[in-house]
Amino acid sequence: TSGQAIFNGFVKGNYNSTAIPAYNINLDVKNGYFKYPDLPKAVQNINLAVKVDNPDGITDHTVVNIPQAHIEFGADPFDFKLLVKNPVSNMFVDAAAKGKLDLSSITQFVKLETGTTLKGILNANATMNGFVSAMTNKQYSQINAAGTVALNQFLYASKNYPTGVALDNLLMTFTPKNVTINTIAGKFMNTNFNGNGYVNNLLAYALQNKALDGAMNVTADKVNLNEWMGISTDTTKKTTQSKPFIVPANLNFLVSAKADEVIYDKLNIQKLSGNLLIANEMVKLNDVKGNALDGTIAVTGFYSTKVNKTKPDIALNYNVANVDIQKTFTTFNTVQKLAPIGQYAKGMFTATLENFKADLDQTMSPILSSLHGNGVFKTVYF
Repeated sequence: TSGQAIFNGFVKGNYNSTAIPAYNINLDVKNGYFKYPDLPKAVQNINLAVKVDNPDGITDHTVVNIPQAHIEFGADPFDFKLLVKNPVSNMFVDAAAKGKLDLSSITQFVKLETGTTLKGILNANATMNGFVSAMTNKQYSQINAAGTVALNQFLYASKNYPTGVALDNLLMTFTPKNVTINTIAGKFMNTNFNGNGYVNNLLAYALQNKALDGAMNVTADKVNLNEWMGISTDTTKKTTQSKPFIVPANLNFLVSAKADEVIYDKLNIQKLSGNLLIANEMVKLNDVKGNALDGTIAVTGFYSTKVNKTKPDIALNYNVANVDIQKTFTTFNTVQKLAPIGQYAKGMFTATLENFKADLDQTMSPILSSLHGNGVFKTVYF
């Protein structure tokens, strides 16, 4: 290492269950340099000033200021600044970032955990300043935001996450109204996907844990939810008991999705499409439809963990047309338990089921005693 580093500050006052002392911290780094002896490249020209000031111990009076920061990873310079004031009552943020970073070269500067793969080119040139409340209240004239952040040929994988996630390209544009996701395309768990959308209050979500508000349009080829959720369709294998998916409380997000093929447990759905609204600790399904079991399936309803995190509740309306009875029986354990006579039946059936409600157990299977609903069931023998 080399360069100059100056660090000073103070803590003064009472610290107890109702009060914290005043404090002031200053860090100034000039011409900083470091290099691991067994790695080929150095991180250099580190110039950084950090000032954290709280004059009276009241958290809302804290000011975090990084007026200038410059760092070079090899030949790639990166500059940024950050100012945060009034973090509790009405947070003000003034931030900017500009530079290019080859993520694959990170391993030439810094040691990562064994088995970690990191690749990609990050290009950033964006600025944003204004009050978080103005963003939340859609007072766009009081916000300044501009620029783009692009990520290309990104790949992250680790020892505990070997399949990783890959992004062929991601382009985000910053405006006073929102962060527009112009394009996103990549691969996750053997699923190729692409999409676009927007996020309205990214700073409020990141800094104050406010509900993330936005929308995405996503298309995918093959989605194997068994792989995503760690479900094994081999009954001879012993797997650890899965836990119900808990819907986050701080999301208000609409997803319009299309997939060529979706696999869940033993069910294979072709040409699946529909809308998912994630809000209020609930996933609402609207106009979700696809081809399965030689027929068509359409579903509306919701899945919620708001009332009980260990026993989610569902409410669904089904519209099933020209579905094979035998394939339905062998696919769904619930059908096998409720209608064991189905193993002897042949033909097709059409059904509508309204107000189907149930609680789910730890394995995401319906608790049979909680089932109720009504509908019409018609069969055709062939």
